[in-house]
Order: sequence, then C-alpha cells, then structure tokens
Amino acid sequence: MKYVRTNASKLYFALDPYIREHNLMVTDGKNGIIDFCHMAATMSAYFGGIPSNFWASWGGDLATGMADTTKRISDRDKGDGYWGMTDQEIAEMTIGGDSSCSYNDFCSDFDAYKTQEKVHALLDQTETSHPLSDALEWYYNGNIFQQRFKWLAEELNCSLNVRDLYQAILKAMTGVDEQAPGFGLLASQGKKPSREVIEYCCKSFANYIYSMNL
Repeated sequence: MKYVRTNASKLYFALDPYIREHNLMVTDGKNGIIDFCHMAATMSAYFGGIPSNFWASWGGDLATGMADTTKRISDRDKGDGYWGMTDQEIAEMTIGGDSSCSYNDFCSDFDAYKTQEKVHALLDQTETSHPLSDALEWYYNGNIFQQRFKWLAEELNCSLNVRDLYQAILKAMTGVDEQAPGFGLLASQGKKPSREVIEYCCKSFANYIYSMNL
C-alpha cells in the first residue's frame, strides 16, 4: 500500500475509496477475488515500464510460492499434511493453493496485466479523460476477466500447453539477471530455492495455468 501511494499517487487515491469500502478485497461477480492493493501495485510496475516487470506480478508470487514449497518439503516429516508426498506433489499443492502464491494473487496479477494493456490502447487510439475507468469497465463489465488465465501465455508469447508454458515460465524465472548465486529477485523473494524446487514449481505453475483453461 505504501509503495503504491508513493509511486502511483493518482492511482492510489482513485482506488482508495473502493479499497476501504470493501476492506481491500472485491469480487468480480463470478469466482474471482480481487485484491485492489495487489492489483494497483502490479499495474504500477507495468505502467512504469520496468524491465522484467512480471516480477511485480506473477513472477514475484511464484517466487514466494517456491519459498513456501521449500519449507513444506523440509517440514514433510513433521506430519504437517505432507507426509509421504513427493516434492513435485508438494509443489502442486502449493502453487495456486493455500500459500503465498494463491488463486487470488493470480487473479490480481493477470487482471492487472490485461487492464494496463487496455489503458495503453485507449491512450494511443482515442481521446479519453478516464482511461483507467474505461479499461476497468471494459474488462469486468465485458466479462473479459473470465479469460484471465490465458494472459500468461500471451505475455510470454507461448502456446497454452503444459510443455510450452513450462519452458517459457522457467526461462523467465531463471533469466540472465538470476544466474549469479544469491543475486536477483528469485533469490530474494524465493529465499534461494534449489534448482529442483524451481523446476518443480515452474512445472506446477504450468500445470495450474493449463488446468484453468480446460
């Protein structure tokens, strides 16, 4: 919240009444829960044109999911509900599940991505004094949000099959800036996940996105 207020004050004050009224969370009217603080911070990164801005979106959430997966694997023998599971099975339960990398997080991430694209299109093509409001109306009232789990493949320029999604996600998460040990957002937000955990979680994320599009 502090980040959004500092770096995107107009967006913050435009959304603040709705954030307060709905206690930070609103529904899209179907089965999605939108965290406006999360969505606003993500949109701010996309608007700012920050390189690899997916790190303020699904990439950051996936990294925190890797941290959760690492901890759950290490706690497996403590009887916390993961006894007898493989590392991959634990990752499958974590990514998109009850974790720091949840369904609600992804709703906000993907909605922010597509909405900011519409804002840019409106600014480029039309004369409008309310591009954000118009974009939100187009996205939610037009039921565009029901396709939200397709936007990852669009952003990564890959096909909506598990293999291509996995390869594109893994490539993004382990890009040039992430190669040096202990350096980069993957190391900091993911708490230095092992290569195996990175691969388990990227595969789980690919499976999750694919399943949401069936």
